[in-house]
Amino acid sequence: MQINYRNADNSPINIHFPDNFEDWVNQETCAATVYNRWKKIAHCSHCGHTWDYTETIYKNDVVCCPHCETREVAIPHTTIPFETHQNFFWLWLEDESIHCTSACSYWRCAEKNVEQIEDIIEIEIESINVINRDEQYSYGYILNWRTGEPEWVKNKSQHVISNERFVVDINLDDLIAQSFLKHMDIHLKMRSKTNLADSYFVNYLIDEMVFCARYPSVEYIKKSGLAHLVEYKLEKIPTYIRPNWRARTIPELLRLSPQDIDKLKQWDYFNTDGILRYKVLKKQNKVKKEHMELCQKWVPDARFLCGNDYGYGWIKELRELNNLIQLFRYLEKQCKTQCNSGNRGEIENLYKDYYMQLKELGYPQNEYYLYPKNLNEAHDKVSKEYLEKKDAEKAEKRKKQQENYEKMYLPQLEEYVYQDNEYLIRPLRNYKEFEAEGRYNKNCVASYYYSVTEGDTAVFVMRRTDEPDTPFITIELRDNHIYQCYGTGNRLPAPEVRKWVDDWLENIVKPRSKKKPKKGAA
Repeated sequence: MQINYRNADNSPINIHFPDNFEDWVNQETCAATVYNRWKKIAHCSHCGHTWDYTETIYKNDVVCCPHCETREVAIPHTTIPFETHQNFFWLWLEDESIHCTSACSYWRCAEKNVEQIEDIIEIEIESINVINRDEQYSYGYILNWRTGEPEWVKNKSQHVISNERFVVDINLDDLIAQSFLKHMDIHLKMRSKTNLADSYFVNYLIDEMVFCARYPSVEYIKKSGLAHLVEYKLEKIPTYIRPNWRARTIPELLRLSPQDIDKLKQWDYFNTDGILRYKVLKKQNKVKKEHMELCQKWVPDARFLCGNDYGYGWIKELRELNNLIQLFRYLEKQCKTQCNSGNRGEIENLYKDYYMQLKELGYPQNEYYLYPKNLNEAHDKVSKEYLEKKDAEKAEKRKKQQENYEKMYLPQLEEYVYQDNEYLIRPLRNYKEFEAEGRYNKNCVASYYYSVTEGDTAVFVMRRTDEPDTPFITIELRDNHIYQCYGTGNRLPAPEVRKWVDDWLENIVKPRSKKKPKKGAA
């Protein structure tokens, strides 16, 4: 197989290729076996061998080359031109620098005659990352939209361009072990028993090497058992610890004293979760081991003390105003009082609901209200007051909506009222009518009340003349069009009923709406 290099000669850096690179590319790049079913000849694109075959070969069969014993998919020589590609990733060391290179190989089948096939694989270098103690940068082979031609561009991004799977050089870990990052415990995560790695893990490897080169203290962080701090940093997962990556000692890194570090190690809390929990509690009072244990019982993940994840934002608010240890002791006491120490989640949810309603009602944030003697009784009392307040707010809002509706839109809709010997039709006039119509006609018309009072749409009801108060048909009118017309349970009305509604639209609504400008949507 002939290997052609598209852009290696004009690269800004002299590229070093792994040993037996062309054999590696030839082996890993998918290249089909092309066959001519009339002449009974087949061609292996890996080794270039052409042979006669006797057994029938079908398209997409897996065929083994008798010369190189490579197994590839068979395609007929009359197939349309197509192309395959494969991504490669390797390293090389030069002048105390690590060079990471990604490339893509392309194999194309376009010949019509098996005898004229040219076995060519083209290699295009996509990116080169340079990592050393002083600086970290990369070159990418990117399309210039002004000229329409690709060119080498130096940038700060340290990621590979492709988002696909990579074939990785098997000597990669050995090369890292020979570099200035040999003590950083850096390894590429690959698929088991293969030399394949997803682009995410390739990018993670590059990020880790760049980070370790930029902050040499990472070596001591990993050796101290805090490798998760580095992982969270690279994966952009918040830890809220705020490490000082330029520090030269572990206490300086964690912004703690050596005595604090000794405490955490003695208590078996020297991990990412324990460090954050200790730093949060230390801001309020002197921390003891029982405080750490009590806090862990009620907040399983210390990050919940600082963020709003999983509904723990209320604890963050209380942490800024009150003593967390006092809160956890109170909750523990409530568990024992209610003989429900096995299910702290119920007590926690009960207190959360109580606190949020207390805050909404504007009660003072003092111990008398925050830590009532009987949580259940206090919760029921506050909940009753909270619901009364919400009901009053809804009633006031609905009153304003009704006033706006009666002033701005209802007079125009009343002009469309019509009645004959069989049916009558009129608008819904207030919220009680909307509720009754939805309840008895089994539909969601009550949810349209706000839109109707704002003039966005209009809702009419159709009744039998001899039963003017019995729900029958519900109609939505908007821009002189019938958008909805349904009976009980959103069933379609009978054809004669729908015809009556259409006649009402044509003979009453449209003529009367043209006489004066519309004030509403109807």
